[in-house]
Amino acid sequence: MDFRVLGGDGGVAVGHQTTSFLLNEDVLIDAGSVATSLSTEEQKKIEYVFISHCHLDHVKDLCFLADNMFAFRKTPIQVLSIKDNIEILKRHIFNNEIWPDFSNLSNGTSNILEFKEIEDGAKVGGLDVQIFNVNHPVPAIGFIVDDGNSSILITGDTGPTDQIWKEGNKRANLRAIFTEIAFPDSQEFVAEAAGHFTPKTFQEEMKKVTKKLPIYIYHLKPSFYNSLKQEIDKLGFPDLYCLQLGDKLSF
Repeated sequence: MDFRVLGGDGGVAVGHQTTSFLLNEDVLIDAGSVATSLSTEEQKKIEYVFISHCHLDHVKDLCFLADNMFAFRKTPIQVLSIKDNIEILKRHIFNNEIWPDFSNLSNGTSNILEFKEIEDGAKVGGLDVQIFNVNHPVPAIGFIVDDGNSSILITGDTGPTDQIWKEGNKRANLRAIFTEIAFPDSQEFVAEAAGHFTPKTFQEEMKKVTKKLPIYIYHLKPSFYNSLKQEIDKLGFPDLYCLQLGDKLSF
């Protein structure tokens, strides 16, 4: 399984892109920066987009992906998430006011998007993607993605949660954890209200994980980036890494 960071920051600033992870060449986890980071030729290969939640930093480039691909699609790009998220996308973004409803807009051959509600997950592009509710102020899910040989765990945006860790602990082939830290310890009251981790609460959360695995951190807020990096480095976790724009990993 190939993993590419199209964006993994908790906001937009020079050198910072919002969350979007490309699995192999055709599956996206979130769409915060897909159109910003991929060439149009690379965008043509995308067939499936999983949405963890509908905050703008995770969905904004879905608008531009659909727009860029309008002339080229022979089948719709599938947009997959829980019912609440699909309804939010259709009601608040793809509503022909904020942005065209590309699920009802054809290029003469195909509509461009197809919104698909999922309850437990989906098997797409050779990957088994299972979903789990996580702790955020809006409906939100995390993911365990399995290609038959290896699996990875991606929490999405979350504060303290339980279900996804319990499932990850059961996976004999789990190879890596991707989770977030958004605010420094001095902003813990903000992080708690916003459903995010600080280094301190992340450290406490990792007591729920029984496996010794590489842990990849994303969603650092650009305005706190340097202080956050220092606090994360001081945690002293082995195999703890902060994702960078453009990182490529294989599992």
